[in-house]
Amino acid sequence: METRQKRHFRPRRLLFLTTLLSWGIIVVALGAFLLISLQQLRKSLILGMQSKADTIATSIGQVTATAIVVEDYSTVVDHCLLVLDKQPSILYIVITRSDGFSLVNTAKTWTQQNLSGIWKPAQDKISSGEFLESSLVKGRVFHYTYPFGYSGIKWGWIHVGLSLAAYQTQLRAVYLRTGLLAAVCILIGLGASFFFAKWLSRPIVSLSRVALQAGAGDLSVRATPSSSREMQALAVSFNNMIGNLRRTREEQQQEKERAEAANRAKSDFLAGMSHELRTPLNAIIGFSEILGDRYFGDLTEKQAEYVTDILESGKHLLGLINDILDLSKIEVGKMDLELSAVSLKEILHSGLVMVKERCAKHNIRLRLDAPEEMDGLRVMVDERRMKQVIFNLMSNAAKFTPEGGEITIGAKEKDGELEVSVWDTGIGIAPEHLQKIFEEFFQIKSGMRDKTPGTGLGLALTRRIVELHGGRIWAESEGKGKGSCFIFTLPKGQPGPAPDVPTGK
Repeated sequence: METRQKRHFRPRRLLFLTTLLSWGIIVVALGAFLLISLQQLRKSLILGMQSKADTIATSIGQVTATAIVVEDYSTVVDHCLLVLDKQPSILYIVITRSDGFSLVNTAKTWTQQNLSGIWKPAQDKISSGEFLESSLVKGRVFHYTYPFGYSGIKWGWIHVGLSLAAYQTQLRAVYLRTGLLAAVCILIGLGASFFFAKWLSRPIVSLSRVALQAGAGDLSVRATPSSSREMQALAVSFNNMIGNLRRTREEQQQEKERAEAANRAKSDFLAGMSHELRTPLNAIIGFSEILGDRYFGDLTEKQAEYVTDILESGKHLLGLINDILDLSKIEVGKMDLELSAVSLKEILHSGLVMVKERCAKHNIRLRLDAPEEMDGLRVMVDERRMKQVIFNLMSNAAKFTPEGGEITIGAKEKDGELEVSVWDTGIGIAPEHLQKIFEEFFQIKSGMRDKTPGTGLGLALTRRIVELHGGRIWAESEGKGKGSCFIFTLPKGQPGPAPDVPTGK
């Protein structure tokens, strides 16, 4: 048991999981922080480019506005080329009128074109920037559009294309610094998580080991309080629980010993009483049989009835005493089985013989149902005890089967065992009673014809005898009024010569 408990609880696994959880929390928190920081840094770089492009576009708009209005394009081109020459990060400057006429200026040359699309946005468009693939420079740029006018009249737009080289360099540097910082923080976090997990799990591991020892039965162990208030409180509570368990176990052991002593005394008393009662009972039964046989002369009808009542009551009481004595022997382990190879079919047939006369009085049909392969099959059982089991089951069936009914006893092989069954067409058993009927002194009130009530010991004794043989017994019934079936198992026996046993009623 202790080995199984250790297998379920592994301190290293607890340390690993605690470390992993702590480290995971650190990584998630760090990742969220870095993600937000990177987004803010990227946004800051974009705002920087947008501010630069806006400054350039505003400057060009102020310098060239008058020249564009009077169509002095040479002045405009010269100024744009000068700006491009001084600032290599500017890849192009395109000035577009509202009708699409455009002056396209790049670092190498300038041209006049009629442009549309992104070069001719809506009139109400405000200044804005975006990343896009530009056909002018055959690459990706930050494209900034700035509307310009003169004397309150919108004349067109100034488009500035900025190189992404500086932006990408700065972004890579940010990513590199962030990655290095994250790696350092993760390593530091891993170490911190390990030491934190070790500090956190040490008292838990200690308490768990003490719990395993206590679970294995050593209630003398005690948990050592740790520095943590919570763990101190837990250790104190655990120690109190162990102390209570120890006291409870000691009390239970004392109660068990007292109960065992009382049970032994009861069994000894019942055994002694049974022996003392059997002698006078046998005398009463013997004299009743003599009187019933008219050995001392004829009896009146009333006298014969009284003698019969005395005889039946004596036999019933003797059966009760024998059952009590047998149960007492089983309880104290003094019932030894005298095993021998016995024909199974002979045992089944003996059950029919034992209740044949009783069933004939009430027109109850008896039937033996055993396949041919059962012929000659012998089982290792105590013959007298097994016949007692069969008789108890058959007499119960006869007792609870109405006139004109049927009782069948049979056997078959199933799952490597022999199943012996006794089923009837009697009053049946309620589902809630199917387990209780094998308890001592439990009886079903049938309202049937027997004058002498049952003792409630027959089925309990039957179950004990079957279990002594290594078998099981249970009852099946579909409910009241639908008959019942009692089934018990026996270890499979060895084949032998077939006995000469009738198979009919």
